[in-house]
Amino acid sequence: MSMSVAVNPLKQIVHIDEVERGLACACVCVSCGESVVARKGMFREHHFSHQSRKASCTIVPESVLHRYAKQVIREAMGLQLPPMPGQAPGSEDTSSWWDFEAIEEEVWFDGVRPDLVAQLPDGDLLIEIAVTSFVNEEKLARLRAKATRVVEVDLREYAHQAARVPSASLRAFILHAVQNKHWLIPLAGEPAEILAEAVSSNTEAPDSLAGQGLPRRFVVGGMWIDAWLLPFGALALRSVAYSPAVAQYLKLLARRFGGRYAPKYRNWVFPLWASEMVLAELGALELQGIASMVTLIPEAGHPSSPSP
Repeated sequence: MSMSVAVNPLKQIVHIDEVERGLACACVCVSCGESVVARKGMFREHHFSHQSRKASCTIVPESVLHRYAKQVIREAMGLQLPPMPGQAPGSEDTSSWWDFEAIEEEVWFDGVRPDLVAQLPDGDLLIEIAVTSFVNEEKLARLRAKATRVVEVDLREYAHQAARVPSASLRAFILHAVQNKHWLIPLAGEPAEILAEAVSSNTEAPDSLAGQGLPRRFVVGGMWIDAWLLPFGALALRSVAYSPAVAQYLKLLARRFGGRYAPKYRNWVFPLWASEMVLAELGALELQGIASMVTLIPEAGHPSSPSP
């Protein structure tokens, strides 16, 4: 690949056709980081060259594509994703846009470094960009020890097309196509297994919860919310597949009933005294759907714990 791309002062990959001629482009080499000159003459193909006049660097198209994909996702602060494993069968939601609160690149997690780590209200989403190198079993095992949600974006289709980078069509493909995105964690069938393991066989529901059938899965507008008792005597809730509406609902529910979010386990934990009321709210919500979530939670007023 010729030096048709460089990096501008905003750390963005730019094409030679998008910048001013000469040093006015204020760009650096994608490979070595040295200042470059935008050569845009009348006869030769437009290209970047090093200001020092050293030989052109070898630009690897796959590396440029990989870097550009990370750039696009960071700038968009979101990504269109297919349904997570665990979304209720029969849901009409075939994909959804995930908005990120923050996003970091190349963060180390005890020996494993995902391409991107996106922060959401209910925990992190790890994003792997695959062009020629895909997540192997060793890396996947390490990721499973650190994360509950990992998605891989497969760009090999564009790697073989010699597509222009950057381009509007490539940007749209990275952000909005879903056929090239695959969930590595969780895998299909995992949510139910995780739920079963999370419930201690020695934990017995108190008499007040005997009729609630815990552990229990609530299906709300095609999304799953799992509920189970923890060994130390508390109610845990988890949204199996991410939904902004579900995340906001659980946050408001926690404010009302003294719950808290446990980032390590991606659970919302409620005191035992509030368990019946929380489960009753979920039961009512199951009948009414996601659209009724926020209206079921008062904006003001938080009940206090009952007297012992």
